[in-house]
Order: sequence, then structure tokens, then C-alpha cells
Amino acid sequence: MGSRCLFRLNQPDRKLLPAAERELCRRAEAHTGTRLGGWEVHAMALSAPAATAEPARRGRSGMDVLSLSEAPTKRYVVYTPSPPPGGGGGKGGEPPSLTTEGVGGGRRPQPPVAVEADEQLPHILVKVSGYTPRVVKGIKGTTFGFVDFVVRIGMVFDKDVPAAVAVEIEYRPVGSAALSAAVAAALLGRLAQPLVANPYSAADAAGAAPTMVGFSLRSAAVLYSVLLSSL
Repeated sequence: MGSRCLFRLNQPDRKLLPAAERELCRRAEAHTGTRLGGWEVHAMALSAPAATAEPARRGRSGMDVLSLSEAPTKRYVVYTPSPPPGGGGGKGGEPPSLTTEGVGGGRRPQPPVAVEADEQLPHILVKVSGYTPRVVKGIKGTTFGFVDFVVRIGMVFDKDVPAAVAVEIEYRPVGSAALSAAVAAALLGRLAQPLVANPYSAADAAGAAPTMVGFSLRSAAVLYSVLLSSL
């Protein structure tokens, strides 16, 4: 039971990002939030071997392997499935579960999926299957408890460079992310409002529309992968 909404807060001047993260953490504690520990997400992007990459998909084939501080011994492999060439039960030869007809009949990209794997999988993919590690991105921050909410505030890193601030709001009583989105956005609005005048208030940025998932670490891994790949 529960759902998660992930917000990415952008700041044009990246030098102000650490100040913005500190200010959000200060406000979380001012709103009676209790520190529960750290929050870390590490994502390693792996490029598929050129010999196995389909020509039509070359350049965007591969996968992300994520590790989460919530499940340190597990890895989550996030990839975009390819529809089978020709045949099948769906439109355009795709099975019904992979049909990607958009509004007006246009096609949209397949949504990414995640599978749970052992922590040794990245080493196997690199050594045996020929996948190439490209870049490591991640999130590092703090987790706060607010009765029915768990709020995670952290810095998004592209390699070692701060790129944005991420705020994840987990609402435990409701399992539908669509239903809890308004509640999560309202809580983020409270955290983003200045509590007192301070030199860091200008570092705040408006929250973008949330990316939402139901409660599961696999769906959360997809959420993180989408956010990090957008950097």
C-alpha cells in the first residue's frame, strides 16, 4: 500500500543547488519532519554491444542498472522492450500489452520496465555479454518522516556534478499515485514556501509536474531511471 511522486526542481544557476537542497531540508525539519536516514540512488548506464544492437535502435539500446539504499543487496535493471518484428496479436505486429498507439493514431516510445536482479549482474553483463559502462548518475540526500508521508530530498548528480534537486514524496495510505498526486504536490508547496526571510530563498525553483508510480521498488527504479536519463 502506498504511492510515490517524484519531483525535479531545477535551478538555472547550478552553484545555488546545494543551498536549495539545504533550505528544503531545513524546512522539512521546521514542518516537524524527523530524519530517518540517508537516501541514495546509483545508476550505471550500460551500452549494448554494437554487434547486437539493432540498426533501427542503435544509439539508444542498452540499459540502466540501479542500486537503491532501500534495498542495498539488489539491483534493478531498467530497459525499454523492443516489439517483435512482424506478426503478433497487437497492432503493427506488437502483442496487445506492447501496443503504442498514441492520440490520433501516432506512435509513442515503449515505456521502460524494470526487473529485479542480483547485485553481481552488472559485472556479468560487462565481462560476459560485452556491455560497456558509459556513465554513472545518482541521487544522494536525506529521508524524513511525516506521519503518513515519507519525504526524500536529495541532490541529483551527473557524474560528480550537481544537476538538480529531487524531492520524492511517498504517501502511505493511498495506493494510487494519481489519487495522491494532489496531496503530494500540496506538501511540496508547503516545503517550498519561505518560512522566514533568508538568503537562500531565491534558490528555490517551482516544482515540475510530478512523475508518478505505484508503490514498489521496481516501479521506483523506473522513476529514477527516467529522471536521471533526462539530464
